[in-house]
Amino acid sequence: MRSSYISLTLFVLIVTGCSSNQAAIQVQRGRTALLIGDPASALSHFNQAAQENSNYVSDSSPLRQGVLTYVGRSHYALGNLPEARKALTQSVERDQSDFMARLYLGLTLLRLPRTPAKANNAFSVADVTFALKERVSPKRIAALVKERGVNFALTGGIERELRKLGADNDLIYQVRTSAEARKKAEPDPRLQGVREAERAFKEMRKWLDEISQTPSGRFWDPGENIRSEIGKNLALIASKKPNLGQLISGGEWVGKAMEEEPDLVRRDEREELRRQRR
Repeated sequence: MRSSYISLTLFVLIVTGCSSNQAAIQVQRGRTALLIGDPASALSHFNQAAQENSNYVSDSSPLRQGVLTYVGRSHYALGNLPEARKALTQSVERDQSDFMARLYLGLTLLRLPRTPAKANNAFSVADVTFALKERVSPKRIAALVKERGVNFALTGGIERELRKLGADNDLIYQVRTSAEARKKAEPDPRLQGVREAERAFKEMRKWLDEISQTPSGRFWDPGENIRSEIGKNLALIASKKPNLGQLISGGEWVGKAMEEEPDLVRRDEREELRRQRR
C-alpha cells in the first residue's frame, strides 16, 4: 500500500513538473510576443500556459507575475477590456503582491466607460415636471418615484424648478433618495481604477527601492527613469482632477518598462561578467 502511495506521489510530481515546464515555455513565448507588439500571439501562448497550469507564476527574475496576469495584459493590449478585467481581478485575488496585475487592472478600469443606467421605466426630469404641470398630486408622484426610481441627479437647479411647479418636501425627499440609490448602484469603475493604479505605483516603487539594496540592485533602473515616471503618475493622482489620459499613458509606459527591465538587467550583468574576465 505504501509503495503504491509513493508511486502515485511520484507520478503527480512528474506530471506537475511537466505541466510547469510547458507553462514556462509558453509564457516565455508569449512574453516575447507581447514585448514585440503582437498581443494576439501572446494571448494564444498565455492561454495555453494557463491550460497547462493556471497557478503558474513566472519567476525567472525577481519580478514575479502569474500567468493570468499575462492573459489579462494581452486582453488589455487587444482592447478586450471585460476579459482583461476578469483575468486581472482573478490574478490580484490569487496574489495581492502581484503589482503588475494590479497596475493593469487599474488601467483597464480607467479605460472602461461608466456603466450606463439600465433601460427601465425610471422617471426622467421631464417626466416629473410634466406630471407636476398636469396637476398630478405630489403625493402620487412621490409614490411612483419610490416604485420606479429616477434616472437623474437632483441638483440645486432641478430642485428649485420642481418646487416652483408645486413639489413638496416629501416629493423632493423621495427624488433625492432615489437619485442617491441609483448613484450607489452604478459606481464609476474609473474611481476604482485610480485607487488600484495608485497602490500599484506605490508597491512598485517600494519594490524597486528594496531590490536596489541587493547585490545586483545597481542594475535595476540605474537611471531611476521608472521611479521618476512612477513619481509623476503619483503626483498626477494626488491632484484633485487627474487627467485620465495622461495617467493611462504613464501607467502603460511604466508597465512596459518594468517588463523590459529584467532583460536589461541580465544583459548588463553578462556584460560586466565579460569585462571582469578580460
